[in-house]
Amino acid sequence: MSDSLTADIEIYGELAARLATAGDRRDALLAEHGIDDDAWDVIEELWSVRLEAAETAHGDADGVPPLLEKYANAFSRAQLASLATADVMPLEKYAAITRSLQRGLDMPQIFVRHDTSLELYLQSHSHWSVRLATEPDVARTFAELLQT
Repeated sequence: MSDSLTADIEIYGELAARLATAGDRRDALLAEHGIDDDAWDVIEELWSVRLEAAETAHGDADGVPPLLEKYANAFSRAQLASLATADVMPLEKYAAITRSLQRGLDMPQIFVRHDTSLELYLQSHSHWSVRLATEPDVARTFAELLQT
């Protein structure tokens, strides 16, 4: 088992984030760290116990326990890094699919009709959600696209 994954919350958090979107690359990503699914399950359980203990020890104090904060920051950094390298569909296509989903159309048919996958839509959703929340011009364009 990887000593760095059991000793360093930030390394664990980064790998957890990468695994969340690894899809069929999961086994290869685990292998890069010298572990398999069974070892990952043990590591997850170890950190779950540690995080719960940190939360319990923190009690009713204000703020977030430092261990949980380190984990959340590492997870977020890794997610943002993966978004920077992920495939993202154009805003127009993302809006068209979102519009179809909002109308309750059949999900598999939507992705076939738009010649895309759920995985790419979800990657694009992560990308566009950040931009929609932080860039008013993008949010305005998206709202207009949803109305067409």
